[in-house]
Amino acid sequence: MGLTPGDVEADELDALLEVGLEDLMQIQVVTPGRQKQSIAQAPANITAITAEMIERRGYRTLEEVLKDVPGFEFTTSQPSGEYPTHFIFRGISDLGQTKTLIMVDGIVQNDVSNGWARGLGFDLILSDVAMIEIVSGPGSALYGANAYAGLINIITKPLVDAPRGLQVEARAEVGENATLAPEFVATYRPKDDLRLRLAGRWYRTDGDGGLGRPDPGSYFTGNFEPDTVLTTEVGNVANERLAVGTRPIANGFATDIDDVYLRGRAEKGNFILDATFYDKEEGLGSEVVGYEYFANTNGTPYRVHHRGYSVVAGYTFDVTDSLSSRTRFYFRSNQILPETGFVYTYKYQSVDNGVDAAVDDKVKGYHGEGYVAGVDQQLNLVVTDNQDLVVGFQLEQEVKQYFGISLGPLQDSKSNVIASAYTSEEAVVQPLFFSKNAAVYVQDQVRLDENLTFTGGVRYDADDEYGQVLNPRASLVRSPERGMGFKLLYGQAFKSATVFEQFDEFRGNVQLEPEKIVTGELELNYRFTSAIARATVFYSKLTDLIAVAPNPDTTKVPIGPNSEFLDYFQNVGSASIRGLTVGADFRLRDQWRGFGHYVFTAGDGGDPLDNTARHKVTVGVDAMFLQDRLSLDLRANWRGQIRAPESNLYFQPKTPQRVEQVGYDYVTEAKPDGYMDGELLLNLTLTGYRLLPDRRLVPQLTIRNLFDTAYSGIGRQSGSGVRPVDGLQPSIQNPSGFIPPYHPQPGREWFFSVRYMLGA
Repeated sequence: MGLTPGDVEADELDALLEVGLEDLMQIQVVTPGRQKQSIAQAPANITAITAEMIERRGYRTLEEVLKDVPGFEFTTSQPSGEYPTHFIFRGISDLGQTKTLIMVDGIVQNDVSNGWARGLGFDLILSDVAMIEIVSGPGSALYGANAYAGLINIITKPLVDAPRGLQVEARAEVGENATLAPEFVATYRPKDDLRLRLAGRWYRTDGDGGLGRPDPGSYFTGNFEPDTVLTTEVGNVANERLAVGTRPIANGFATDIDDVYLRGRAEKGNFILDATFYDKEEGLGSEVVGYEYFANTNGTPYRVHHRGYSVVAGYTFDVTDSLSSRTRFYFRSNQILPETGFVYTYKYQSVDNGVDAAVDDKVKGYHGEGYVAGVDQQLNLVVTDNQDLVVGFQLEQEVKQYFGISLGPLQDSKSNVIASAYTSEEAVVQPLFFSKNAAVYVQDQVRLDENLTFTGGVRYDADDEYGQVLNPRASLVRSPERGMGFKLLYGQAFKSATVFEQFDEFRGNVQLEPEKIVTGELELNYRFTSAIARATVFYSKLTDLIAVAPNPDTTKVPIGPNSEFLDYFQNVGSASIRGLTVGADFRLRDQWRGFGHYVFTAGDGGDPLDNTARHKVTVGVDAMFLQDRLSLDLRANWRGQIRAPESNLYFQPKTPQRVEQVGYDYVTEAKPDGYMDGELLLNLTLTGYRLLPDRRLVPQLTIRNLFDTAYSGIGRQSGSGVRPVDGLQPSIQNPSGFIPPYHPQPGREWFFSVRYMLGA
């Protein structure tokens, strides 16, 4: 007699309730060494988030997961704007976060052309995920470019133990602002050696429009259109006026989301076939300041539309008792669709002032696409009872397109010709860039005694774009069943230049070398009877950092007629980052468990890093009540103050010299001291189990920001937008900068979902 869905649900819950602290250290992970091993033995600083944690904590997106993981700091929330995400990992970030590698089942998800981290929001589903493995520190010795600050591998649930027949897990979520999110995971096993799964979600919400969020500097509220507007037809013209002045700009910013995600998997014997599709259409959020862009005006575009798909075919088999092989072929595409764009307030907007010829809105639009096709071959060899060897190679062909920028008519998504390019409004051809990559890697793991393991490895990459790179790694791990253990880790990594950094017409540099990082790390851990404690320190040295710098030799690189290459991207930067994490997993009583960690991150000499809090604390507790029918999960996140960069004038003391440099009087916080204040956030999730006799129904209530704390994220990158004081705001046609100094975050939010198991 087969298991019913209710039986399966009950078994999963029973297994969860019986998990002890010792089992947490024995969770099997694959990302640190490309082979299965326990967290305690893995040669990396790794955090594992299981499917049970995802459910009990009410996580809906990868972003929500990472906010509870040491080392991560988000400046924006979903929707995050033109770029898929803005977060800092171990003090490291850049435009769209290209320095953290995102994978699903070991296949890279970062944007093909731009390297952006993708899949952080509702364009990825977690319902069919078995484990999320987060490695802090360099990973290029096994995974190549982008595994710079660290890497995240999302492991989907295997189908090998799927029951015979059809089983469907259906879930529906509702929430404020017309939020609706149906999703499903359907598994079908018609016979033993054929297993099929399809998972999907449609997430839509009107969002709060950025209204009611903190905006003390009026970057998104109380603004008016500028007195003067630049047109391409006749230059600057007077804007339309009402009796009291120019037209008011709608408050807030668009936060609506309409995302679709599908993932399918087929397994027959040792063969697997995976396919994914996402369509991401969202408002641009607080991406840019609200007085220079129509960020929340009905009928005026302020949107991002991205789409992507992938196919992976793999075959795994045992060559001998000691040698196994895995071969995978893959293809991915990421698209920025032409609907992505916005309208400026100070130029190219519609004006009918009764004097000059009327002009219409002209949308600044974006379009681009990237493809990658590759093969990854890996061999795992058991040399002796005490030695394991991993060797492999990877070949890739990439086709990259630096996104085309148009003004006016939308671009043709099936053509490389931009009919009306920004700003000339003439037809131009958007070029494609081709590159090949070949890599080989090897890792040797030797158990020196029962508790002590040495791991050494190296990867060699050769690429048409950045040449040749060699990245080694080494670790020594002691992992006893009781008492003190340690991990001594060393790693190097690199991050290649993006298409934008190489080929931008004003600042591009095809001679850029990869950015490099070297990290040393020590973890001490101790296993008590009812707790596991860890302390980790690391030091990273970053070199060849890519930054915009003044032209050092105008003879070698001439300045163009429109100031092209007056400054441009160069390998000029270096920095060091150090950090400390102290944390523990503990048991308070039967079915009451908790975790907590403190994170310290700083730069040279312990000085604060720009845009990164020096101090962060996260604490969580999970408890069962009512005879294990009600789960309560409560998590608290405290973040200390954050140092703003010098370019973020809102948080800097105002001086006559700065006012003169800007050219007008501007807004600052009430008592600017160079820092943004921190905050304390609480998140609560209540989950019901075994509420019906067949045990198939699982309701859940999630409340985020329980105390309705008013807070913001620090302005992404430079935070360089400088808003004029109210009396001057309309008269300053194009104020300095365009990135807001802060990103207002939502207050209290609630979401209610019901999950139900269907099938015989």
